[in-house]
Amino acid sequence: VMKRFLIIAAIAVMVISMILSFLLLRLDEDRVRDVLVTQVSNQTGRDLEVRGNLHWRLFPWLGIEAQDVRLSNPPDFDGPFFLEAGSLRASVRLIPLLRGEVQLGNLHVENAVLRLLLDSAGRSNLEGLVPDRVEEDEPAEVPKFTTGRIALTDLTLESADAVRGTSDRFHIESLELDRFDFDRPLDLRFRGSVGDPVFAESIDLQASLTIPSGPGEIRMDGMSFSAILSDSGLPVRSGGDLHLDRGPPLIFGLADGRLELDDQPLELELSYEGGDRPRVNALLQGRRLDLDRILGQLPGSEDPVGTEGEGDHALAFLRHMDLDATLELDELIVGGLETREVEAVARSRDGVLVISPLSGALEGGRLSAQVEIDTRPEVPEIRLRPVFDLESLGAALSPWGLDSFLDGRGGLEMDLVSRGLQADEFLSALSGTGTINLQEGLLMGLDLEALVSGIQAGDIGRAASGAVGGNTRFENLGSSLEIVDGQLNLPDLRLAFGGYALGGPAVINLADLSLQGSLRFDQGRLERIPIGLSGSLTSPRVRLDTDEAVRGEIERRLLDVFQRRAGNEDENRDNGPDS
Repeated sequence: VMKRFLIIAAIAVMVISMILSFLLLRLDEDRVRDVLVTQVSNQTGRDLEVRGNLHWRLFPWLGIEAQDVRLSNPPDFDGPFFLEAGSLRASVRLIPLLRGEVQLGNLHVENAVLRLLLDSAGRSNLEGLVPDRVEEDEPAEVPKFTTGRIALTDLTLESADAVRGTSDRFHIESLELDRFDFDRPLDLRFRGSVGDPVFAESIDLQASLTIPSGPGEIRMDGMSFSAILSDSGLPVRSGGDLHLDRGPPLIFGLADGRLELDDQPLELELSYEGGDRPRVNALLQGRRLDLDRILGQLPGSEDPVGTEGEGDHALAFLRHMDLDATLELDELIVGGLETREVEAVARSRDGVLVISPLSGALEGGRLSAQVEIDTRPEVPEIRLRPVFDLESLGAALSPWGLDSFLDGRGGLEMDLVSRGLQADEFLSALSGTGTINLQEGLLMGLDLEALVSGIQAGDIGRAASGAVGGNTRFENLGSSLEIVDGQLNLPDLRLAFGGYALGGPAVINLADLSLQGSLRFDQGRLERIPIGLSGSLTSPRVRLDTDEAVRGEIERRLLDVFQRRAGNEDENRDNGPDS
């Protein structure tokens, strides 16, 4: 037995030696190049060019490494090469290659550009590589094409549609497939960026990929996705089942999706249509979204803006895409305002985002608003039209710590404009108009009844000191509003309480809540003493201008004297010289 084995082994060695000698004579670099070019042309109808060096090795597979490789489009197809690769490494089964057949093993492509094009006649440059679309009652021809492991590194994918005039661009840092076969799930991993200019980078995508042999959508089941929005630096994670139309334009939809923004989980349904200006439709639902937490991680207005003419604020990506979205949240926090049962519809076109309607419940009332954000400037320009229907103004102001100076029920309407997404820059640039009207409320920090009592008793010192630190229940408080450069002007403030009323102009600085005002009572002698307000909303100070009151009293008495004297002179003239 051993003798037979040695004989067979010797024969095998001799045969292998003969085959190797034959191959070394036949398979030089030019021969391998000619075989590859010929077989690619025969099987695809395309021209393969290997402009750089080509190296090869033998068993167990024939390994080929080629530099500067180009694959043409179908015959008579206008446009640049279908594929240009700086480096291509592939393993090919040796015996089939000697028969003139190419059966690929592992494939690695580096520094390449792959173009998916539709020409002006609507013809795809994938023609001949994938099955043609067929009628439903016609069987599709399943391509006999498989590979081993596929790895793509530093790949740019360009998609263009000459009919619609649209294009997409993707940069793939790396893409890995454990193998390639039609109609069978494949393990996929993708790293790269999306957009030209890039609006999502550091993408890491994993999924089970299925590519149909005939017409149909590409599917990515069990997808796990993470990325960073380029303009804002915001990390995003997502998952779900994705279906994709090869395009161009690239079209995909996400079902049973999930989205995490700064570790805040949301449910997401999404569709995307690529092109020169991509379009996104989205439905976002969830329990809680703290936008302040997200915006707090983004670059502020003091950070340098992009040197290429566009800033890097959080919404800059809307300059390059259009959006239609519906938002349904149990709770939304933005600008310190906690809103429940939030419903909003957003639409963005040409970099202008409009949110209308936006509605939700507040502590102490309800809010309805319209928001318009122009994302095209380096610092976004914002117009906000909120309407508050309040059961308790104090409860609504509590997120800002402003519930300790005013409460009441009623309404507040404003039409505001500002710039910037950070709270400090937004408030410093805020301007607009509006009205406030409250009933049955409480003014905290001022006891106006003590003020009245002191004035009526003629004790100005007691009136001024007694007014500070108490509270005043009022029947009505109202004024028009004007906000200019971060200051809230109340030009016609009027307050009615306990049978008294006073009014006048007041100014509040929104940054530090400092207060200035000059008020007067409407009634009798009280009207003669101006009341000056200073300090802040939380620590107001009252000053009674007695000097002006004295001057006013003197002027009033002098006027009475002049009026009486003028009356006496008129009476004497009427009676004549004999009276």
